[in-house]
Amino acid sequence: MELALGTVQFGLEYGVSNETGKIDKSSIIEILEAAKGKVKYLDTANVYGNSEEILGQLSECTSNFEIITKTAHIDNSTNEPGYLVDIEKSFHQSLNKLKRDNVDTLLVHNVNDLLSERSDDLYELLLKLQNQGFVNKIGVSVYSASEAVDLCAKYSIQSVQFPINVLNQTFDNSGALKKLYKQGIELHARSIYCQGLLLMQTDKLNPYFNSIKPFFNKYQEMLANNNLSLTEGALDYIKQIDEIDCMVFGVENKSQLLETLALLGSESSSIDYSPYAITDENIINPSLWKL
Repeated sequence: MELALGTVQFGLEYGVSNETGKIDKSSIIEILEAAKGKVKYLDTANVYGNSEEILGQLSECTSNFEIITKTAHIDNSTNEPGYLVDIEKSFHQSLNKLKRDNVDTLLVHNVNDLLSERSDDLYELLLKLQNQGFVNKIGVSVYSASEAVDLCAKYSIQSVQFPINVLNQTFDNSGALKKLYKQGIELHARSIYCQGLLLMQTDKLNPYFNSIKPFFNKYQEMLANNNLSLTEGALDYIKQIDEIDCMVFGVENKSQLLETLALLGSESSSIDYSPYAITDENIINPSLWKL
């Protein structure tokens, strides 16, 4: 399994468990230096604050990594002819900020862009950028298993980034991962900590999550009985899934990175995490949280 370092915290204050805010530049350099040779990708986007600019400014530190970035969030509901021009222009702006001639992977960030009436036009633009050598692989970032399966049946997509964690097991339980894996699609797991929720003690949870506190207690008691930390439990679930080609994860400092790398190097357990899955979208989909 390859690794991708998420860089949203390089440009924004991100994560429900984040207590340190946006990472300062000196800490970013420490993280990048420690990740060299162990992490393949840096995962970014033009909506991650100034993350792309920082990666470009630190090009001496980032040159050994492959880059994953994403298409711009541009409203196409009006069916304006300039929509695709804006998408292409924004991508080239990303290249300039990153100080790169090309990127490994370009993902459609808003999955609805590939589900709209203009999806074929957007797909043709992705192919154009690929044929011009600006992109190695084209893909999409999705929220649901059905979106992933339907889009990969409609288009020749090489990479899918999707949420999966102890609480959100829908991609594994639905059989979507096995189906996409057999199609040769590169599968990148994101939100492995459910935006930090899985790393929080129950008594620290926002009142929004009151409904799952008893459930959370049982999960954390299980981990304690198996001598696993919250981080170990979250990673252990991911390590058990053979179809995952790459894991996207974020850290707040060098120590967290080294801890994650060490834990990923250990053997996975035989713990059955299926009893801890939640189907309520208002809990497992951070974009729906009302904190």
